[in-house]
Amino acid sequence: MHVGRSIGEAAIRTYQRYISRDYNGERSAACVYTPSCSEYTRQSVESLGLARGSLEGTMRLLRCNPDERRHHEEELFALLGSTSLQDLGTRLKCESPEALDALRELKGLCDEEAALLREAPVRQERVKQVRWRREDRMHALQLVHQDLPPGQISTEPDLVVRVRPARAAVETKHGLVARALAASAGAVGLVAGAAVGASLGMVTGLAVGVVAGGAAGTGALDRWDAAVAERWPESKGGVARAERPLGIARWLRSALGGSLAASFVAMPVGVVSGALTGTLLGTLGGARVGARMGLALGRNATLETLK
Repeated sequence: MHVGRSIGEAAIRTYQRYISRDYNGERSAACVYTPSCSEYTRQSVESLGLARGSLEGTMRLLRCNPDERRHHEEELFALLGSTSLQDLGTRLKCESPEALDALRELKGLCDEEAALLREAPVRQERVKQVRWRREDRMHALQLVHQDLPPGQISTEPDLVVRVRPARAAVETKHGLVARALAASAGAVGLVAGAAVGASLGMVTGLAVGVVAGGAAGTGALDRWDAAVAERWPESKGGVARAERPLGIARWLRSALGGSLAASFVAMPVGVVSGALTGTLLGTLGGARVGARMGLALGRNATLETLK
């Protein structure tokens, strides 16, 4: 148990040190939540063990998506429209003076939009301009929701406002030879990562597809969805998207009445469709993710070695 936990934590720390900076940082991407998904998973593995901690981390990844980000932005807009600037400090947290200034500007735009909508007749073009400015200002901010691992409690506001980090500048402190070596190592990492990622993705996709397809055909997947809705309600959307390829087995079982006989018919269909879909998506997705991670790992590990 302790060995698996140590291996899991070491893998996550390697990702955080060598990969995450490029995989996320240079693309101005970030988790919808704080702490980040990798840190959330590391803390979960540390406190719950490898199996349960990995499950918690997977559920976090499934709810960390653009839909959830838009939900939090809408939550912020509603808060700005109904709360005075003085009271906002009790509902959300600004991590820097720059974030507070940007929030004040955003509050002013929300108030301006509300005033325009109260006019008669409503000047739609003016409203559109204010909304465009509001969305543009929102894009400069990074709104995250505090989501702690199981067992941890915080008294701080759930919504956190940050200034979105600029794209990381290309490092110039290393010499030409060092950068060339890092680029070569990154290219090797890209090819190796794509190959490893495709292989792991194919095997994982096949296994998950077979199990999930069979579960969809027998109705066990419905029970799993009910458990997700109860234990991880914020992850329901991500789970539903992941299960879309299994719809044919579910539909067939439902069309046949959902009986035991229907399960015997639908289960083989689910296994086959799940295996094919899982293998394809796992191979392609694994190759893409592996290539990007291998590139970052090769480049950053080389630059740190040459320091």
